[in-house]
Amino acid sequence: MDDHARIEVRQTPNLPSDDPVPEDQEEKLNLQVLIKSGGYTVSKKNAVVKEIESKGDEYDIETLREVLKQVVAEHPSNREITVTSEDRVPYQELISVMDLCLEQKLDAISVAGVDA
Repeated sequence: MDDHARIEVRQTPNLPSDDPVPEDQEEKLNLQVLIKSGGYTVSKKNAVVKEIESKGDEYDIETLREVLKQVVAEHPSNREITVTSEDRVPYQELISVMDLCLEQKLDAISVAGVDA
């Protein structure tokens, strides 16, 4: 008679888990700000969140700040944003929007241009 116990280990197949899906596996937020000559368009998951019209000749950066603040509160782990600008938008406006993104902890910024 053998005095030693024998243990056999078998790997089970990947079964569904009750654990929540990690955020990095959730659907991408795809947060975007489009800077147009007439204002901003904020979108996420390819749906418009808010159209922000310019106030006369000035862009309404304060309303953009509030919209981004709300999105960040709803999705605190998201740090990615794409800032897209029409060709005729002043360069300083692009910089202002990028600074605002950084202020809101959106520091993974991609920049793109579109033809208007």
